[in-house]
Amino acid sequence: MSTSPSDRDLWQAYEDAHSEMSRYRAEFDEHAKDRTEILRAALGSGPRAIAALDFLEARSGDGSVGLALLPELVEWTRSHRYARFARQAINAIPSERLLPVLEPLILERLDSADGEEYLRYAELLFHIEARELLGRLTARALASDDPDTREVGEDYTQ
Repeated sequence: MSTSPSDRDLWQAYEDAHSEMSRYRAEFDEHAKDRTEILRAALGSGPRAIAALDFLEARSGDGSVGLALLPELVEWTRSHRYARFARQAINAIPSERLLPVLEPLILERLDSADGEEYLRYAELLFHIEARELLGRLTARALASDDPDTREVGEDYTQ
């Protein structure tokens, strides 16, 4: 009869797996020849997307990979399950490079967005502290005929 591992053994296994994951993340970052396309493919699949989002959040640097994947990342902010991870990955991109590219992406999507999408985009802009763009979103939300969309505007102007 086998005994269950102790709490310390379970924690040690978790720490070991975390260290191994960090090592593989660094290897991929240093040696992958087309990391953007590999990550784009991973972002196309829910179960694989979490690994790509985690990688992008943890990656330091100039944000060029994240910027190249920004349309996909913005799409993931609409997901209940992955929105937090997508916001964190977007927040890892330096704001001086992010905001000029993000603004047209968000504003274009607002034309066909419903209240739920307005909420997700407002959460993103609040999270990354894009106050000016959040102000533009809330102004559009307040002018909407849809009560759910107007509520987003009210919630984010208080």
